[in-house]
Amino acid sequence: MPFQRAGVKVQVDPHGDRSAHSLLLCLGMSTERQKLYLYVDESGQESQGEFFTVAVAMVNAKVKAEIEMALIQAERVAGKGLEKWVSISPVRRARYLESILPVLGSIAPIYYRKHGSGTAYLQWTTATVVAAIQHAQPEAFSHITVVIDGLNVKERQQVSRLLRQHTLPYRRDVRGGRDESSPFIRLADALAGFIRHVHRENSYATQLWKSYAQYFHQV
Repeated sequence: MPFQRAGVKVQVDPHGDRSAHSLLLCLGMSTERQKLYLYVDESGQESQGEFFTVAVAMVNAKVKAEIEMALIQAERVAGKGLEKWVSISPVRRARYLESILPVLGSIAPIYYRKHGSGTAYLQWTTATVVAAIQHAQPEAFSHITVVIDGLNVKERQQVSRLLRQHTLPYRRDVRGGRDESSPFIRLADALAGFIRHVHRENSYATQLWKSYAQYFHQV
């Protein structure tokens, strides 16, 4: 990304650490990177590609701790606990969504993409992540951590390779997450499941979507 000062254009490598850091100091620019976490989950693998949706919740590191506490409280209020979205009743699903409404207002939009037939799950998931980042347009030099539910080491390496194929001017780190250890992954699981239920016209989901659609953005 080019920076221009006093008529001199300088090319800065957004993936460089020491050289870019020194150059920014010389230019009198801030060296503090914006830190973002992208929590990603999908719904529909068991349908063998009949309907597959991916949800991405983007959280700024500065408010991550406060949002985490709010999510844990919402799970308690809704009686959801650590259970996956598919395992709880429509009543508890609706109660959880109502409990996280203030959280959605803080991190909206929730990005999502619906995919057609096929089983290219990792490619579809990565494409949704890229589309979310491109729409959000974080600050240059941002450090983005992508946390995808259930990734093993081989899959994490594959997603990293797929992300490198796109010219995104940010530092990127890919991790695997687990429902039982992260309220953010459980949030992504719920959002992906909610979108899928809206598509299937489940009664609880279509009713709530009238109020919740404003917090979502299809990419």
